[in-house]
Amino acid sequence: MSEFDPVSQAPQITAPTMVVHSDESAFPDEAKKFYEGIAGEKELVWGSGNHWDYYDSPAQIDNAVANVTRFFRTHLAA
Repeated sequence: MSEFDPVSQAPQITAPTMVVHSDESAFPDEAKKFYEGIAGEKELVWGSGNHWDYYDSPAQIDNAVANVTRFFRTHLAA
């Protein structure tokens, strides 16, 4: 088991951050806690599907990529 605790580190994050997750992915409650703790501008994209769908399923991958692309275009614009 990893000793790293991302939830406790979230308040230190001040850069714009997007969290993409789902109820059937690994540790959904911790993902929500992590998101709530982020100090900077943030966006939560809560999708459907299980953890592996975000690696193998076009629906989940396309949704994640579309949202991340939009977020990057907003926050990384020249």
